[in-house]
Amino acid sequence: MRAKQNPLASGMGAGSMLLGLFTFAYLGIHDANAAAWTSAARRRGYTSLILGALFGLAAWLFISVMAVHEPSLPYGIGCAVAGAVAAFSRSSLPSGT
Repeated sequence: MRAKQNPLASGMGAGSMLLGLFTFAYLGIHDANAAAWTSAARRRGYTSLILGALFGLAAWLFISVMAVHEPSLPYGIGCAVAGAVAAFSRSSLPSGT
């Protein structure tokens, strides 16, 4: 049995989309503000790892909901690791790039 409701109208669909958007925005704001503080470079890396993993998980959940598939944990872990690596590599770039 399939619901006639749009997947985006579900709690998982809308929630994962909002979580992804807010995480992506905060990651950009955090990198921009932390670049001004040279002493915060180490904290910036750890925070970026956490925010990147959260963004990866939100993207995985959103894609699973929109494709109307049951979320699979191995893919979720892979997306979280990919998001964390991408955010950490972006935060470790010199300022101005």
